[in-house]
Formats: sequence, C-alpha cells, structure tokens
Amino acid sequence: MQTRLPSCMLKSKSADLYQECLRTVPDDANSMVLAKIILPFVEGVKKIGVQKSNPVKGHMFEMLVAEMLIIHEILPFYTQAAMLNIPMSKFDILCYHPKAPVVFSVKFSLAERWRETAFEGDSLKSVYRNARCYLVTAIEGERKNDDGVRSGEVRKRQKDIAEEKILGIDAILVAGSQEMYDCLNSLAKETFCEAEPVDPIEKYRRLVK
Repeated sequence: MQTRLPSCMLKSKSADLYQECLRTVPDDANSMVLAKIILPFVEGVKKIGVQKSNPVKGHMFEMLVAEMLIIHEILPFYTQAAMLNIPMSKFDILCYHPKAPVVFSVKFSLAERWRETAFEGDSLKSVYRNARCYLVTAIEGERKNDDGVRSGEVRKRQKDIAEEKILGIDAILVAGSQEMYDCLNSLAKETFCEAEPVDPIEKYRRLVK
C-alpha cells in the first residue's frame, strides 16, 4: 500500500520506517487490517536499534491514525493544532467544524496520559459545547486494582467515562478495534471544513496604509 499522507508529514526517520512497513499492507486493506499489520511493527521499533524509540513510536502511531482517517475520507483535518480561543491547546488531530469540532488525542500507551486528554477535551467543550474528544491508543494495557487483580486499562477508563468520573473524553478507542472502525464510519458521514482566517487585531481606531 502507498501512503495517502501529504508529503509534509513524511520528512522524518519515523515516516521512512512507517512507509517501509506500509509496503507489507495489501492495497485494498481497510483501516482495521492496516492497524493490525502496522501496530506490531511500531511496537517493535526498539528491537531494530532505533534510538529514542518512544518518540518514533508516537510519531508513527500518529501517522497511522491520520492514514485511517484518510481511508475513511474524514477530511480535512489539522495535525498538532492550537486553537486561538482555547489556551494551551495542542490537539494531535483536529477535524474542524464551527459548532462541533472533533479531536483525536493519539497516545500509543494509555498509562496516565488520559489525564492530559481529559483536560484538553474539557477545555475544548467549554468553548464548543457539541465538540467530541476521542483518545486513541494502540494497546489496552493492564493495571492492578485494589485487590491486586489485573484488569484492562481501557475497560477501566471507559467505565469511568460512562459513570462521568472522567470528563472531557467521549470514548477511548483502540486502533484496529471494531469500536474505532465504527466510530470512523460514523464520522465519515459528517462534514468538516477548514477554519476561517482570523484577524489577530481584534480592535483598533483606524487603519493607516
């Protein structure tokens, strides 16, 4: 499979590795198949001698999620986007809509990173009431509860979201899962757009040319 990503996203060592792996993916693969083939390769980048493997894994995973959106024709979208009216915002992937934007926070491993996503999503929803925020992770992960029993991290956090113990996140999606595939199919029916240019000068007496 050839990547559908724009050339501006393909100028790094991570992008070279990503495209190398993509050659093993059938041309007609859907997003679920794509994720299931790419993710083991991303997980194993440390084993092939990649220095600073965590940043490389994170970048490759972000490219994979972006590729999945393109496959489902969820366009246009922004990457690493900061929004003017949301302080300290930097969304991994933003599908803009003037009333109901959608953001994807891309985290290879969940760990405690969901807290950052919850903060970002809550900030977004305070300005755009109909906004949605999805946390996309590569692996479900495990944790020990108070009784020492291991349980899936994603399942635990999804339960917290359902019980409104975590605000700002609409759902946690595992790349390659049926849940993510269904979410992307649903979003493909919606319309997103480029943001209108904003004049940084909000107020002035007169303009002298």
